[in-house]
Amino acid sequence: MAGEGGAADATRLVRGEAVNGLHHAPRAKRVIYLFMAGGPSQFELYEPKAELQKYHGQPIPESFVKGRRFAFMDTFSKERPKLLGTQRKFSPVGDA
Repeated sequence: MAGEGGAADATRLVRGEAVNGLHHAPRAKRVIYLFMAGGPSQFELYEPKAELQKYHGQPIPESFVKGRRFAFMDTFSKERPKLLGTQRKFSPVGDA
């Protein structure tokens, strides 16, 4: 018996009837999130990092990399990697 209710709800979703029960009509039609190695982290995407912007383009401090191994980075014998600040502009949105 419990399965019949689930099937009915799924049918309503396909027909779009479930949207009528919401307080606000959804604005977003789709969300595409690509996870790629080396892409920006979720922390960069949702919140500005003022301290990182201050050091943008400078070599990473030795204390951060000494004795550690990192994925997708060769040895640092040639040149230490540089810090990269966000490429996005942030602005206040909403009540937060």
